[in-house]
Amino acid sequence: MLSDPITNDLTSNLLSTNDPLNQNTLKRIAFLDCHSQGHVYHWRIVILCGIILVSSFIFSSKSMNEAQANLNLPPIDNLRIASLINHQLDQPFPSKFPFSDQPISLPATQQSAFEQSASILLAPYNLNSYLKTDTTSTLASAPKTQQITVQEGDNLAKIFKRLNLSSSTLHAISQASPNTELLFNIKSGDQLDFDIAPNQKLVRLIIPKNMSESIEFSLQNEIYHSNRIKKVVETNQRFAEGVIENSFYLAAQKAGLSDEIIMELVETFAWDIDFSEDIHPGDHFSVLYEQKNIQGKPLSAQILAARFTTQNGITTAIAFTDSNGETRFYTPQGLGMKKPFKRNPVDFARISSYFNSKRFHPILHTMRAHKGVDYAAKTGTPIKATGDGKILFSGRKGGYGNTIIIQHGQNITTLYGHLHKFSPNLKVGDRVKQDQVIGQVGSSGLATGPHLHYEFLVDGENKNPLTVALTVSEPIKTQYQLTFKQRAREFLVALDHRMPVAQTYARLENSSNTVSN
Repeated sequence: MLSDPITNDLTSNLLSTNDPLNQNTLKRIAFLDCHSQGHVYHWRIVILCGIILVSSFIFSSKSMNEAQANLNLPPIDNLRIASLINHQLDQPFPSKFPFSDQPISLPATQQSAFEQSASILLAPYNLNSYLKTDTTSTLASAPKTQQITVQEGDNLAKIFKRLNLSSSTLHAISQASPNTELLFNIKSGDQLDFDIAPNQKLVRLIIPKNMSESIEFSLQNEIYHSNRIKKVVETNQRFAEGVIENSFYLAAQKAGLSDEIIMELVETFAWDIDFSEDIHPGDHFSVLYEQKNIQGKPLSAQILAARFTTQNGITTAIAFTDSNGETRFYTPQGLGMKKPFKRNPVDFARISSYFNSKRFHPILHTMRAHKGVDYAAKTGTPIKATGDGKILFSGRKGGYGNTIIIQHGQNITTLYGHLHKFSPNLKVGDRVKQDQVIGQVGSSGLATGPHLHYEFLVDGENKNPLTVALTVSEPIKTQYQLTFKQRAREFLVALDHRMPVAQTYARLENSSNTVSN
């Protein structure tokens, strides 16, 4: 029996613990300098280390066997516990003893014994590294989303080829779509979303149909299915007004109106107001409109009511949508704003010469009647037909240069001269609609610069296009008159109070309550 003090101390420590893997004790043994020439007991310590290690292994195996015997575990579970105890931390976990997906089920009487044994046997080992979920394979197998912008000349076949997607996939998608024209009519600038798996299989494809709706193609059980995706459309009323200082367009922009609303205002009042002649500084306009947004982005806008105050008086337009979904504008009395003829064949053009029976001709240098109105504009500016009719003449006509004459009904004709170009595919005998583009402003014939010469003839006699009495339009249909009057009353009140309808009625209600109290 060893009698040196160091050995006795180590022995007493080992014998005083029930833990066969006492780490503190083993560390003390490991750090002894057994090869030191100054230690007289080094050979005894070497022998003692061997005895301790062998005893620890025997005791551990015995404890494990006793725990397994007490728990009566199935053989496979015994193997799992054995693999945990004998596993070296610097080695991979044995693959032949994997964890089962099902937890070990024990009777209630054996549960506490199992927990106590497990805490003793497995305490020195850190099992966290084995219990962590490996997400690397999951992330690697997840599909990646790619957003493709359709370029000029693109089609789905070209895009699929660029993405290394098979033509059979495109065929399968086309079989899933009830609207196959959507697949083959994608437009330049469209945003397509592709979800592609690592094995180059298309999982999902989203194609926009319009700003508020998309079509989704998703792979389910190896079959593609189509589904409509609708975005939430937010609708609210807005009110805007402005005073014209230099031009209506600049004033409308300053009031916060979009180009869409500005052009709709011009088209709505074009039968009553010549925006190149009747607008002066100090004129006032107000408009109530409905704005639709998708995710904060403007979708569309629709005028509900508008009013112009000019030197010629006040003109008001009220929008009304019939049961067929067609929207038209009417006066507050129910007469249509749209008349058979518009005053102006060119938008935002400047009048350079008026209707005059005695005018000095700038080229011929003689007094000669000017039987129409000249609208100065840049070469190429669109010219629109002022009314429905049939093309009576299209070609070169003396000093008028390139000319178009349109027949309207039995007794009215309009003439458009000095054109730069005629609209393609229009010929004599073709019917045209009001606002249809028939040509471009030019300087052909006897002209000092680019402009349009416009004439209005009744029974062959020239009339002043700016003052001639235009036929009154049709009134609103009888079945809509009652509904229209109620709607017109709401919109007129909103215009008077300079705010949306809902806010106007809330204000009126509050005022009424204040008075009654």
